[in-house]
Amino acid sequence: MAIKNGKQGGCTLRVASSREDFESFRKIALDFSRFLNVDLSFQNFEEEMAGLPGCYASPNGAILIASVLTDSGPQDAGAVAVRPLPQKGKPPPQLHNGDATAAEHSGINNDGVEVASVQEGSQGRICEMKRLYVRPEFQGMGLGRALCEELIRISSDMGYDCMVLDTLERLESAARAYKKLGFKVIPPYYTNPHPGAVYWRKSLQN
Repeated sequence: MAIKNGKQGGCTLRVASSREDFESFRKIALDFSRFLNVDLSFQNFEEEMAGLPGCYASPNGAILIASVLTDSGPQDAGAVAVRPLPQKGKPPPQLHNGDATAAEHSGINNDGVEVASVQEGSQGRICEMKRLYVRPEFQGMGLGRALCEELIRISSDMGYDCMVLDTLERLESAARAYKKLGFKVIPPYYTNPHPGAVYWRKSLQN
């Protein structure tokens, strides 16, 4: 399955593939963490950032970056990622170059989730959207939706049957966007210690 870079929603979208891309994603994800202003250690966030691409490595994951042309040249404005959802009783998929260190620091080797809690009785592969963020100076341009739509397409092409994610109740604009994209609220599929966590699911089946 080939993933191609392209333009969508007035921006250029590219799949991260170089050290420079992973560093750009790391910076955007750190901006995201500061914006949330919550402790993400329960997700092994620091280890994830140190081990990129880690659980987002091809062929089971991807990092997508949105770039916008400004007066000073192209600027990376936002990003999002997808990974296989860790599942109870199943080993994690093969990661980048079989790198055991990347697996250890990716957050994928946690207790996993009960598949039934997110699949609504269907059988298939589940992925998780992570780290969606658009920098403030680029918000209001439709970049978040463009990133999500392309990530959904990529995930479907990778053979996933459904996508899940979690967000916080106070992020009302994000909730509205997920609803428009066809996501539905579901019971928790893992334990998020922060109050107001909301869990979402979207079928990727035609």
